[in-house]
Amino acid sequence: MKLIIDISFWQAPLRIDYDKLASQVDGVILRAAYGTSKDIHFDQHYAEFSARGVPLGAYHYLIGSQSMSRQAVAFATFLDGKQLTLDTWMDVEDIRSGTRLYRNQVLEYAALVPDSGIYTSRSRWHEIMGGAYLTDRKLWVAHYTTASQPLMPVGFNSYWLWQYSSTGRLDGYAGNLDMNRFGGSEQEWLAWIGEEEEPEPEPEPPVEVEDKLFDAKVTTTPPNRLKTRYTPNGAERPKADWLQSQAIVPVYETHPTGWWRVADAAWSSATWMERVEDKLPEPQEPLFQARVYSWATPYVNVRAEPSLSAGKVGFKYPLAVTDVMSTVPDWYEVPEGWMMSRFLERLDYDPPATMLAIKPLSQRDTRWASHKLGYSYYTIGGYGCLITAISMILNWYGKSTDPAQLNDALVRVGGFTGANLYWNAIAQVQPDVYLAKAIDCYYIPAPLHEIDALLADDVPVLVHVDFTPGGAVDQHWVLLVGKSGDDYIINDPINGKQGSFTARYGDPARWIFRIRAYRRQA
Repeated sequence: MKLIIDISFWQAPLRIDYDKLASQVDGVILRAAYGTSKDIHFDQHYAEFSARGVPLGAYHYLIGSQSMSRQAVAFATFLDGKQLTLDTWMDVEDIRSGTRLYRNQVLEYAALVPDSGIYTSRSRWHEIMGGAYLTDRKLWVAHYTTASQPLMPVGFNSYWLWQYSSTGRLDGYAGNLDMNRFGGSEQEWLAWIGEEEEPEPEPEPPVEVEDKLFDAKVTTTPPNRLKTRYTPNGAERPKADWLQSQAIVPVYETHPTGWWRVADAAWSSATWMERVEDKLPEPQEPLFQARVYSWATPYVNVRAEPSLSAGKVGFKYPLAVTDVMSTVPDWYEVPEGWMMSRFLERLDYDPPATMLAIKPLSQRDTRWASHKLGYSYYTIGGYGCLITAISMILNWYGKSTDPAQLNDALVRVGGFTGANLYWNAIAQVQPDVYLAKAIDCYYIPAPLHEIDALLADDVPVLVHVDFTPGGAVDQHWVLLVGKSGDDYIINDPINGKQGSFTARYGDPARWIFRIRAYRRQA
């Protein structure tokens, strides 16, 4: 069993013999943040355990009375320069009056820190979340029991870490410690901490170097790879290996069937390869440049492949400029790997002349960001994308309003249920503006012809998009104000900027889930 302890400011450094404690544990997870505040002992705990080679992780105790985006940024700031092999974790447990967490807040934070695992218990998860959410994250479950398995939060089938006791004792600290065990295999543990199990070395036979016939270039389009087979005709199905697109590989043998041998027992069809004359490929010119566009996340991950399940190979901070080498749906290839296109903004974007001249507004404008939304405790800055987008529409129709004014007018006529808007309530505060189109398209491609017809008639279009991909669909509303080729031009309330729908949210037919349009009576 791998033993991991977690400690915080409760474990004062003066009471710890770090040499003794470090020798008894396989890892330590440190509390780095409490809301927007740094744990007062985090830096010293980190320095002491790091110096003794102990694998470390960090967790963030979330507080519901503070901004999730500010907490996420604070957490990233506190971790700057720290080497953490045991990941980062969001502590979902606060149910205290005045600071308690709510589901929407947890989901907001999770979207801002997409690689964070979850620390919680079955009861706290049920009380805060009320259902199966974020089940694709690593789970660190708290359940103090002598049973062989912990009780799991709803929706989770396995745990990564199990906090089985809060009263553990170890030499080197004269007090209670939280005790945790790792739930994976030895191989998974070694992979997690960045080590590999080394087999016993075997005597190496003499290596015979085979002369190549020539070099060849793989001509498949990135990110597609080329399969290799064990026979020179593809009839034997098992593949020997893959060849990366655009790679230069040596060819050792050719076959009359049109296959080339690129390694021992590895044949590939010459249809997808071309002979090159021992020269380096020409440097690839970028398609365009883009700026990292991130609403509140402290950084954006770069992945090895265009998939959220692919390994991380780096990250980029907001406002960084990068070359884009190629594109596939929802992803851009940058020199280091792949990034989601929604987090990159083309620098050569040129708005078309034929679009509605609607002034963008930001829900985070300080004039109304802290304003309470409807009958809820939420703010316009955090959750007021829809009310902000509708304000843009009303201004387009000559009504001269802003999100705070519109919000208060709707409250007076009972236009909200909590933070949710009654669509037809707009007509109660602006009698000559009515809901003219309402289409839900969760399970079918969005009817883009309906959108095109509205825009052609000078009607701006509200669309529901997924704020963060993966898991449940998050609600975010943007305003379509024009079209450029197959792309739409949006006013995005999250930051009050205008840009490309495709670049930020992906394929419109796939990533639009609801359509709403208000018209002004003639």
